[in-house]
Amino acid sequence: MTFLTKDGRDSGVHMVFERIKKIFRGEPPKEKIRSLSLEELEREIENLEKEAIEGGEKSARALLGELQELSGRLKSAAGRLSEAETTEEVHLHLQRSAEEAKRLLTSKVSRAAEEINPPSELTWESLQTFGTKLEKNIELLKGALTYHGRYVGMLFEREMKELAEPIRRLRDLSGELDRILERGKSRVRELTRISSAVAEYRSSIQNLRELNRQQKTMTSKIEKLQKARAKEAEELENLIKSKAFQNLEDLKRKQAKLEEELKTTEKSILLALSPVSRPLRKMRKLASTEKYPLDRGTIQAIDSYLDNPVRAALSEIVELPKLSSILGHLKQAILEGKIELDPRERQKKLRQISDLLENRRLIALRARHERLETELRAVTEKCNKSPILEQKRLIERSLESLKAEMERTKNKLAEIGTKISRTRCEVEKTRKKVQELSEQILGIQVEFSQDKEEHS
Repeated sequence: MTFLTKDGRDSGVHMVFERIKKIFRGEPPKEKIRSLSLEELEREIENLEKEAIEGGEKSARALLGELQELSGRLKSAAGRLSEAETTEEVHLHLQRSAEEAKRLLTSKVSRAAEEINPPSELTWESLQTFGTKLEKNIELLKGALTYHGRYVGMLFEREMKELAEPIRRLRDLSGELDRILERGKSRVRELTRISSAVAEYRSSIQNLRELNRQQKTMTSKIEKLQKARAKEAEELENLIKSKAFQNLEDLKRKQAKLEEELKTTEKSILLALSPVSRPLRKMRKLASTEKYPLDRGTIQAIDSYLDNPVRAALSEIVELPKLSSILGHLKQAILEGKIELDPRERQKKLRQISDLLENRRLIALRARHERLETELRAVTEKCNKSPILEQKRLIERSLESLKAEMERTKNKLAEIGTKISRTRCEVEKTRKKVQELSEQILGIQVEFSQDKEEHS
């Protein structure tokens, strides 16, 4: 059975015809994509760059001989033009213009011909330099012909033809050399794109390795700090449980009790002196107006008791002679009516003054305060000199230091973690770039050994 196509043709014949067309059309078979490691890709790029440069050098070498010959021909043609003389009779102004134009033209051609000499040592760099110099000198020759050729050609037509022919050939060879160099440079540019992408990838991998190393270091440091803190905490706990520390705690409790007793004693002294505070102020006012004159020492004593009764009493010697003198003057002033009080208040104040003079309670309170102070100083000195207290301070300071260092290290570790995430993205981005460029330009698929690359 024969099957026909939509346009009525035999389908079997059509398929055969299509195959024949493909064969004669010369459709190139699709090149298989090679797989290379990153190191193999780098070696491949290095070899391809070398091939591209050597191929360009080889192609250019074939032109250099002719360029050398053209340089000689230019020099010869410029020499003949320089020596040429016209046999025709022409206007003097035209002859002078032609001679000047000839001099300038031959000078420029000779100078350009000297510059056109190919490099003695052929390298890719020297070829590129020579190609640039050749283009520059051809432009110089073109300009010279444009500016000076008209007048020279009028009188020296044959010599100008001899000069123009090698210049035209120079232009052709320069274009050919430029195409050779451009092919090589284009290939090198493509390969450089891959090399740059590989360098970026390697740099991001190196950054990731360094960050992984830092992360490992910080993690290890945190573990060490945790162990150090646990050890210090255990040492502190053992110290607090020790008999020596318990003894120190007993001393500190005793110290606190003595301080409280001192405060109670001072309050008692103040309370005992408070009933005579107002009468003392009145007597001090009388003394200042000389209505009740007192000696300077007594006035100073009154001032100290009015300013700070407790401190004044504690600063006296055992029997409180200054206070006794003040109270004697105060009693006399009240009895003499110098201090005005109602009868009931007068009797009350006299009784309170008599109690202070006859009762030794204030003297006892002062002695108690002195004893408590002495005892407190001894206990405080024992506490301050205790090595246990210093040991505790050192351990606590060490724990605080370890805690601060732990916080700093954890913050650094968090920062490194953020950087690792960003760098992993950069690694993936540069890896993809290498893969795309390698496939696009060279038809090579790169095999990345990820774990080895990132963690080695």
